Amino acid sequence: MLHPENKLQVTDHRMKLLLVTAFAMLALAEGKAQNVPQTPRLVVSITIDQLRYDYLERFSPLFCEHGFKRLMLEGTTCRDGFHNFINPDIASATAAIHTGTSPSINGIIGREWFDRQKERLVSCIDDRNYLGNYTKQSVSPEKLMVSTLADELKIATQDKALVYSIAAEAESAILAAGRNANSALWINEENGKWCSTTYYKDMPYWANQYNDTCSPDNTIEKYEWRPLLDPKTYVYLTTEWEEKDFRYDFKDFRALKFKKFIKSAMVNEEIANMAQQCFDNSKIGEDDIPDLLAITLYAGNFDDKSTIECALEIQDTYARLDRQLARIIDMAAKKSGGHDRLMVVVTATGYVGKENADLKKYRIPSGEFYINRCTALLNMYLMAKHGQGNYVAGYSNNQIYLNNELIKERKLNYDSLAIDATEFLSTFDGIANAYTAKRIQIGAWDPALQQWRNIFNYRRSGDIMYDLQPGWSSRDENSYEYRIDRANFIASPIFFWGSNIKSELIETPVNNNVVAPTVAYYLRIRAPNAAAARPMTNI
Repeated sequence: MLHPENKLQVTDHRMKLLLVTAFAMLALAEGKAQNVPQTPRLVVSITIDQLRYDYLERFSPLFCEHGFKRLMLEGTTCRDGFHNFINPDIASATAAIHTGTSPSINGIIGREWFDRQKERLVSCIDDRNYLGNYTKQSVSPEKLMVSTLADELKIATQDKALVYSIAAEAESAILAAGRNANSALWINEENGKWCSTTYYKDMPYWANQYNDTCSPDNTIEKYEWRPLLDPKTYVYLTTEWEEKDFRYDFKDFRALKFKKFIKSAMVNEEIANMAQQCFDNSKIGEDDIPDLLAITLYAGNFDDKSTIECALEIQDTYARLDRQLARIIDMAAKKSGGHDRLMVVVTATGYVGKENADLKKYRIPSGEFYINRCTALLNMYLMAKHGQGNYVAGYSNNQIYLNNELIKERKLNYDSLAIDATEFLSTFDGIANAYTAKRIQIGAWDPALQQWRNIFNYRRSGDIMYDLQPGWSSRDENSYEYRIDRANFIASPIFFWGSNIKSELIETPVNNNVVAPTVAYYLRIRAPNAAAARPMTNI
């Protein structure tokens, strides 16, 4: 039996052991906590329309140290980002990036599609239920069929997160903003004002103030686009046209001056100016509740010219883009309290704009495919087989819509008629492949068919899809629009920078669908509800 004094000594010894163990566990827990990256205060998601990785490599001597070079040296670079569907454009690409899924599921199959009930083309953002601020446009994100990254951030923070979207065009601003953003802002191509829609909570006071004095309608007369650098340094593209200095005075374009401005290198400075208004006048990035700023920049050719016609302009566009990118990152880092509380994600839309046909002296096969003539002949063919009527309801984006009501009324076999139409279409010069909707939905798998399958939406897609031969131009006499089809691979980069992200170059292809779930993972929120891709957890 222990003496009472000995009992006290044993108890005292045990207490010391418990205290030492507790302090050790606390120290271990603190050490582990210090190794866990802090949730970013601010995510800046920058989508660059028509950005090409090969141009980033080729034009790198024109860049400053804090733009693309900083992203490549200090962050994770995915050299080969791609979209898994055919014919991406600014709308379908933006929606895919921010929803983490393809058009077949998110519903945005393009900037516009043929509406069977209205019997006309409709925009992917048209919505007559809402008015515009500084614009006559009535638009909203209601045609999105799933949630976006911005939506999930709002849900996770009980609407406390600040979410703004800034772009030159309405489609990219609204589709990046999703349904619950504080505001989406874009430039009105008719009057040069920054505008929005009453769908969102407010038109920010700082945007109103900017419109009064500094928006393009006030400054367009002063804007002049000349080479940023010595034209002798622009030697990274060749052309058969005479290379000479360029000078564009936007007021010379008169009624089209704002449309031309939006598709020029100068628009990125204007977008960065509005981003600065957001940083300077809102509380975005100031507290520990994560916020999101979505920005769309432009890296395409000017005035629908091909690269061989504007070799100097496209190099100047990238040089200017690089400096505005650096400016945006610097502003975001300052507002969020530094590199460790900021996450910057840069993506690309994965396509390039119109190209001119190759010069005839090189004898490259080419031609012009007139879709309005084609559909007129197709309708005559179907009338000869099935009787009088308008069997072709409309067309859009390499898709032909049949008149399903007439087919039902005549009690015709839809599958048989669609096959007849596809076989007739395949006889046209310039058509490489034609598919029925049924074949795309349930046909045997092949890579080309899968790309169509990923953009096919039963409610919005056509009944017949077709691919043109590379080198052929698609023309519509009614709209005077055309493009040259090329099957070239376009490297579309993805960059992650900031918030403990490591420096790494990833050479393997990366689907753009991973961007939203990856950002959600680092924000510690749910991914968008249709984003099935696994996040990149090792960057």
